[in-house]
Amino acid sequence: MTNNDRVHMSEAIKSMREAEVVDRTCGPFGCVIVREGQVLVSSAISVIKDNEPTAQAEVNAIRIA
Repeated sequence: MTNNDRVHMSEAIKSMREAEVVDRTCGPFGCVIVREGQVLVSSAISVIKDNEPTAQAEVNAIRIA
């Protein structure tokens, strides 16, 4: 695991914590999409908030991207 990997994982964890603790959107799941070391998108799960069973962190990140 590289230092960049740790930075990107920290971003995913930050999204997850905001979703779970702040927004209460359905659990501790976050995702980042990275290209060439740059974070393009950071997202979290929002199944309950959006009343949408497909609103998983990864799907939300893809939709935003």
